[in-house]
Amino acid sequence: MTKLGFPAGRAALRVARRDALRAKGRTLLIAVMIGLPVLLVSAVDVIARSADDGPAQRVWRTLGTHPELQARFTGWNIGLPMAQSPDAETASPVDPDASGPAHLPDAERARAGLAAALPPGDRLATVHDAHDARLRIEDPRAHDGSRFVRADLHEAAWTDPRLAGLVTLTSGRLPAKDGEVTVTASFARHLGVGVGDTMQLELPGRAAADSTAPTGAVSPAGGEGRLRLVDVVGVACLHEDRNTRAVLGTPGLLPATDTPGYGNDTLYAVGPSPVTWNDVLRLNRLGAVVVSRAVFADPPPASDVPAVPNSSGTFAAADAAVAATAVGLVLLEVALLAGPAFAVGARRTIRNLALVSASGGNRRQIAAIVLAGGLVVGFGASVAAAGLGAGVGAAALPVLEHYEHGDFAHTDVRLLDLSLIVLVGTLTAVAAAVVPAWQASRVDVVAALASRRGPLVTPRRVPVLGVVAVAVGVGLAALGAATAEPLPLLAGTAVVTLGLIATAGSIVELLARAARRLPVAARMALRDAARQRGRTAPAVGAVMAAVTGSVAISLYVAALDHHDHLTYRPSAAPGGVVLDLTRWGPNGPEQPHPAAQVEALLRANLPVDRVAPIYTIGSAADSSSYAYPDPRSDLSCDGTYGPSLAPWDASVDERCGERGLIQVHNGVAVDDGTALDVASNGGYPDARAVVAAGVVAVTNPQYLRADGTVVVKVSPPYDPGQSAVGTSERTLVLPARLVRRAGGTPIDMIVVPPALVRARGYSVIPDAVMASTTRVPTAAEAERADSALADAGIDGGLVVERGYQSDYDIGLVALAVAAAVVTLGATGIAVGLAAADGRADLATLAAVGASPGVRRRLAASQAAVIAGTGVVLGVVAGGVPGLALIWMERHGSGTFDQTWEFIPPWLSLTSIVVLVPLVAVACGWLFTRSRLPTLRRVTL
Repeated sequence: MTKLGFPAGRAALRVARRDALRAKGRTLLIAVMIGLPVLLVSAVDVIARSADDGPAQRVWRTLGTHPELQARFTGWNIGLPMAQSPDAETASPVDPDASGPAHLPDAERARAGLAAALPPGDRLATVHDAHDARLRIEDPRAHDGSRFVRADLHEAAWTDPRLAGLVTLTSGRLPAKDGEVTVTASFARHLGVGVGDTMQLELPGRAAADSTAPTGAVSPAGGEGRLRLVDVVGVACLHEDRNTRAVLGTPGLLPATDTPGYGNDTLYAVGPSPVTWNDVLRLNRLGAVVVSRAVFADPPPASDVPAVPNSSGTFAAADAAVAATAVGLVLLEVALLAGPAFAVGARRTIRNLALVSASGGNRRQIAAIVLAGGLVVGFGASVAAAGLGAGVGAAALPVLEHYEHGDFAHTDVRLLDLSLIVLVGTLTAVAAAVVPAWQASRVDVVAALASRRGPLVTPRRVPVLGVVAVAVGVGLAALGAATAEPLPLLAGTAVVTLGLIATAGSIVELLARAARRLPVAARMALRDAARQRGRTAPAVGAVMAAVTGSVAISLYVAALDHHDHLTYRPSAAPGGVVLDLTRWGPNGPEQPHPAAQVEALLRANLPVDRVAPIYTIGSAADSSSYAYPDPRSDLSCDGTYGPSLAPWDASVDERCGERGLIQVHNGVAVDDGTALDVASNGGYPDARAVVAAGVVAVTNPQYLRADGTVVVKVSPPYDPGQSAVGTSERTLVLPARLVRRAGGTPIDMIVVPPALVRARGYSVIPDAVMASTTRVPTAAEAERADSALADAGIDGGLVVERGYQSDYDIGLVALAVAAAVVTLGATGIAVGLAAADGRADLATLAAVGASPGVRRRLAASQAAVIAGTGVVLGVVAGGVPGLALIWMERHGSGTFDQTWEFIPPWLSLTSIVVLVPLVAVACGWLFTRSRLPTLRRVTL
């Protein structure tokens, strides 16, 4: 019988099933290792599919449930003809180079144009929005009895059933008259309000009334306005985002102004006539992007759809490739963890396999029996785990929504996805059994029947192929780094990992040969590991794979943290406070907030030392403007250098000045040097003399031209009628002199004499207030100051400089913990299987008089061999992608970025390289029984 036919295959499955039932512990161990990843992937698949809206869900979210809400328009007031996809997911101007009209079209004229282009019988309906409004809610637990929140405000005729279809009520009803509001479920849950409660809203644009508010009152902080007492009549969820915090009211809730943040209208087409694709194209020419119910129901042919630039397909393919590679590495880890169990199972049943061989079975059939074990256990575990994972994913949807970690319009369980996951889980188990099957098929039948262990000889080509694979993997990783492509980099990591796994057995064998002078337990552990390479190599590989990922990410995150630290731009010296004085009114910026009032409030609420107003440059008609120094174009001093400037020249160029300069506000101060003196704590004593001489004092040499001048760009305040801020930007060329720092804090600023500004026909206007402090203010103090400023109608965005705060420390600790868990798991599995497989050796030790502690020392030594070897190889393998990623960031896109450096994460590496093996050894010692086993008791 040369081939494995159906009867032989069925017999192999029957033998495997009986063996699985006979060795329940080992079967359960393999089933858990295979099933856990399948469960997690199945749950994630259900969650991801449920989060991905199809056409029906898109219509439900954007157009609600009423069939006469035909379309929604966005971008209708931009004035540029648009091209869009039928689902409106992608859209772009017909002429990508068009900058738009000099002035935006009149809103009413744009509305009229849209209304005229609608199908017969349809009309426009408006939802007036105020996005991300800043509200203050009374809270007895807060320091001043209130705290700030942000929420959206929407006013519309919610009694219209077509607009009412945009929301789903959970309790109460929608507002029907002035003074009634409905809040979203998230708003109600977070702020503790519900049906029957009364809230007080303060809205900008009109004079404020009595500021007394009842308990639970909510008010938008931000300036002089009107107070409105409103009754909460319902709680609802917006279809578009069911986790948003919003308040829904009737027309008249919001002020009829163009105040920034309060003038956003969403337009809908309501009526009996559908908005067809031809209607959409006509509306696109008016500048509107259209989501149409009829187009979703009947998409146009591809020939009728205009070309829309879209690169998402490329990104999707790259993301899919990266995800596939990452999943492959996870499955490799699972196979490596399960491999030793199959190897020990094959050894425990080696006599039965030898009997099959003695009865006429060939190598193919022997291997089939072991592979069938992987198939039986893997399929059963995968089916059970996939079903359980789908249930877990479906059950997690409402929990995730409750904690606002997702918004799911439907539950999508796809049998095809689950079938593929089951197939992958089964194949992973079969793959884990391949090496044990190959070894079992080549067993010495006579030795196996006599219960003797034959030596396992590893072909020489295996470690050679491993070394070749390591070299190829390093080359792939280098290619990925050089081309900034993640797929070759990940593929190279996988190949390096597989190559080192192939060499693991030979490495352990070399260690065993050098173990002559070690204690008995350590020597036995090394030689047992070398003799049982089929059990040892996968365990070492599992540890190595876990450590590889942890080390690679640790190296990259440490470099990223260092990069973020170097590129962090503080707003002031440590502990410093900056507040913008710009005041926004209905038609843009108005007269700035009074600096004296701001100073008094800061001194009353913060540990302020010195306060200085910052004045800037503006035209005589400007109440606000934006002025900033223009650096030299022939320098690149931010750490990123193009090919025209060698990095070793740029890094030592004296024209770049010292690193770590702090730019306060916009970097321009028009005064006698007081602002610079306060900001730097007296660090530039020569600045006042330079300014007094009528020359601009410059602290950063990057701004100083060769002719001794500095260029200042002055932009007027934002005009809602202009398409861009910088359309009328002006340039000032002023005489300047560099001032050196003599101490204090390094500051990036130019100080312009007021007389020089006025002589050029410009005015000096207040821009911000800056304060130094005796210590860094606490969060409570900053909140109290912010609240006091808001009460005074000042909402300039108080900034307290606390220095660079790393967000990665906890991530590095989590990586070390994850590596430790997998390492301990793999080590524990391997040590346990080694103990089960080596019971005869332990019995021999007991027979010759070994002390009970030998077993513990042997287990600890086995743990040290597996964990130590795997960790060292993992550090080597993890260094390849880690260093490649850093190199890719440092040299990517034809530039050189010296802010990316190799920074060893010593804490994380020490935890992985030293502590994890020590913990594994300790666990091997503590959780192993001292009593040596007795296999047979003979009474004479």
